[in-house]
Amino acid sequence: MVDKDTNKFKRLAACDILYAALYYSRLHSVILDEDALQRAISVARGVYAILEQFYFQSNGAGHHSREVSDAIQVLIAAKLASQNGSKEITLCGQWEDLVSKEVLPRFTDKERDQLKGIGRIIKRECSSKPLERVQTNIE
Repeated sequence: MVDKDTNKFKRLAACDILYAALYYSRLHSVILDEDALQRAISVARGVYAILEQFYFQSNGAGHHSREVSDAIQVLIAAKLASQNGSKEITLCGQWEDLVSKEVLPRFTDKERDQLKGIGRIIKRECSSKPLERVQTNIE
């Protein structure tokens, strides 16, 4: 994407894209299944150009993106999420505030529209089975 102010190429971090899309999914304070999240991003990649930097490889259970896994690990390392078992991810309350103040302003209105669409796909794919509401206190 071209930054209109400086006319220089600007590449958005995969982490920021995923966090903004998760924010727009409105699936906060729930346990997310990583496989469902991977599936949602794979589906959305075929629709939204902002996801072009996410690459997927097929494994026995479906499609897997290293970029999605890495973004999740960054959230966990920053203590903005926890991972229970190998596939369940819980976002903490601080995460939502950080994304709204630090990540969303990096996107243009057109990019935010794409992210909202991706968020709807995430919500659909990750809500296909009942989700458990949780309260977290990650320190």
